[in-house]
Amino acid sequence: MRLDQGREGNHGAAPVSAREKTARAHRNAGSAADLATPVPAAPVAMISPQEQEFRTKLKELHEHLTKNADNVGAKFPEEARKMHYGEIEHRSIYGVASPEEAKELSEEGVEFHPLPVLPDERN
Repeated sequence: MRLDQGREGNHGAAPVSAREKTARAHRNAGSAADLATPVPAAPVAMISPQEQEFRTKLKELHEHLTKNADNVGAKFPEEARKMHYGEIEHRSIYGVASPEEAKELSEEGVEFHPLPVLPDERN
């Protein structure tokens, strides 16, 4: 077994066997590999106080609308038409409509407004 006497100028270092050097290298390999692995950068934004206030108010509006209306899901175009043409009683509803369905509703004169999309919902 060959002993390494350490680096030049470091005469007080204890001798280290080749086996110990290999073991140390394997123990440290994981941490070195972790440091060498690139971590994808996440988008970062600085939000001004005005932007934060706007987001808070937008969230409050979204919560108010969804709390005080019926979620009709994909039946939104059908339900909105029925209300528009007097087939059912008017009430607050929300749901989903494709761009094509929204265009058709608008062309028919059905009044509706898109719910505000919250920035946090996209993350």
